Amino acid sequence: MLESPRFSLLTQVFMEDREKVLSISFFERAKFFRLWNALERESVFFSSPLEKLQAILKDWNFFRKIQLHPEFQFVSMLDKDYPPIFMQLPQPPLGLYVRGNWQIRDFVSVVGSRKPNPYSLRMTRSCVRRWTQAGYSVVSGGAYGIDAEAHRAALDFGAYTIAVLGSGLNELYPQRNLDLFRRLLEGGGALISEYPPHVKAMPYQFPERNRLIAALGQDLFLAQAHEKSGSLSTARAALEMGKNIFVLRPLANDENFMGSQRLIDSGALSLTNPSDLLLEGRGPDI
Repeated sequence: MLESPRFSLLTQVFMEDREKVLSISFFERAKFFRLWNALERESVFFSSPLEKLQAILKDWNFFRKIQLHPEFQFVSMLDKDYPPIFMQLPQPPLGLYVRGNWQIRDFVSVVGSRKPNPYSLRMTRSCVRRWTQAGYSVVSGGAYGIDAEAHRAALDFGAYTIAVLGSGLNELYPQRNLDLFRRLLEGGGALISEYPPHVKAMPYQFPERNRLIAALGQDLFLAQAHEKSGSLSTARAALEMGKNIFVLRPLANDENFMGSQRLIDSGALSLTNPSDLLLEGRGPDI
């Protein structure tokens, strides 16, 4: 069946806009979000983030065609497999650079210390096992410690897991987890990042990355956090989105759990058993 001229035109417009989004993400992300935030400050009404995106794109005349590595794909805000929950973020990513098998699933977000104690590691593995048996997948950040243990446990139990990175796909960080990243890909999971492949890890990118981990999970599990732990920014982002925060019950008088205890004191739910998360009746049926 021949395509109608109107359908062909719409397809052409979509592909051109998609190329613009990729080019902007690759070269001019900071400029784009200055415009995005300026529209927010001017209180211009848009019925959806996509309408706001189109308003910026229509006046964006210059863009470069990007050829990604064959193993990478770009899931833009315009694509159907872009996570809808990201549209609720004040500054949604223009798109995701993906390596591996990207799927939107019922995720539990798992975060915590990069220097966890044996108790936190043991409980993280036990929790991941229980949740994956219930049909959940695992999203974390691919970092040392709790992140790595969450990914390993998901893979050990045959579950789907993705790592949201704070660097580009050609600059994987931390390097010490390269074997884990390879295993994750071989196990059918995915590495994703909002940063172009060439971007190296920078400190400010990890809090930005954390909002995506928080958004993707139906709920968030925090295994261990000291007073200044970066994982607390993930928990704050999840709270702002109305997610339930489940915090592993701290060990008594252990300063490595001071951040965890403060979250519990602020109203987060203390978790002592993996099944506690499922009592909320959200996500897949057991």
